[in-house]
Amino acid sequence: MKFVMVPGGWQGGWAFDSVAAELNRAGHQVEAVTLAGLDPDGPADADRPPNLDTHIDQVAEIIERCAGTPLALCGQSYGGMVIAGVADRLGARLDHLVFIDAYVPDDGDSCWSPTSDSFRELFVAGSRADGRWVAVPDGLDPRARPHPLASFIQSVGLRDGSGHTRPARTFISGGRTARSSP
Repeated sequence: MKFVMVPGGWQGGWAFDSVAAELNRAGHQVEAVTLAGLDPDGPADADRPPNLDTHIDQVAEIIERCAGTPLALCGQSYGGMVIAGVADRLGARLDHLVFIDAYVPDDGDSCWSPTSDSFRELFVAGSRADGRWVAVPDGLDPRARPHPLASFIQSVGLRDGSGHTRPARTFISGGRTARSSP
């Protein structure tokens, strides 16, 4: 099976290094994604930060290249917004969705909608410098990068689920796991 792993805010594919190593040892393939704008060398265009749609498009392109391969799409925190959007578009291509301490949005939600007041304050305070990028919060890995504010506040558009295939889902929260069938 191939695992495509989408990190949370401020992080890149490196956040999954240890998990990817374990999965590789077990014979799986892993692609840990660094979302647009969170590149180690900084964003390609700091004046035009990517949004949630950009991140969904980026991961959808990866999924489309994996024709015929059993696929698990995993998202951590903000990554849940991205994988929900990808699954809405390409659900038939996915075998499994894994939400890891992640946002699980409904149609029209953004990270702003279901998050806590403390994270809303963090988004606002972190974007005061330029209104485009949310500064890295204290305590994150030194590789973390400012996150595009637009991706945190853009709503995700999801269809109602009728007429297209829904992959099985696993929800991991605080070390506890719950599964649901399609």
